[in-house]
Amino acid sequence: MMARSFSIRAAVGLALLTSLAAGAHAAAPLPPNLKAIDGNGLKKAVAGQKGKVVVVNVWATWCGPCVAEFPLFVKLSNDYKTRGLVVIGASLDEPEDRSKVAGFIGKTRTTFPMYMRTTRTLEEFIQPLDKKWGGVAPTTYVFDKTGKRVGSAVTGPVTYEQMVKKVQPLLK
Repeated sequence: MMARSFSIRAAVGLALLTSLAAGAHAAAPLPPNLKAIDGNGLKKAVAGQKGKVVVVNVWATWCGPCVAEFPLFVKLSNDYKTRGLVVIGASLDEPEDRSKVAGFIGKTRTTFPMYMRTTRTLEEFIQPLDKKWGGVAPTTYVFDKTGKRVGSAVTGPVTYEQMVKKVQPLLK
């Protein structure tokens, strides 16, 4: 009786471990604001926001400064979206790392549009938006209500105050 009881428990335990392991590799559902696109799709996503001021943040989960500054874009979006600002995230993560990006934007409660690349290279993803992109992450772009880029791209981390100073005059 003891041997039979042990083998049933062992079988149940093995089945449970197997199902947990299988679940760990299953693709998690993606948030509705996360879409995979190519560089031309990113350019169209920005152009499709005419009539609004657009901030595009180029970032990645593997980039420490990107992760550190990301909450300011969530705050910026929350504070100014009713005034006509759209923040767009452009993730440089590998296409197969969607679950990392999904987890990150869930953890940060990101509701603005987030795009991941389907392209082989980072350049193929960003250069349709900026032919002179230097490969730096984070990089931030600001576009006025007509869709024209305002000033130079900001490479490296930014502050909330810097972004407010850039977008407030454009929202009037």
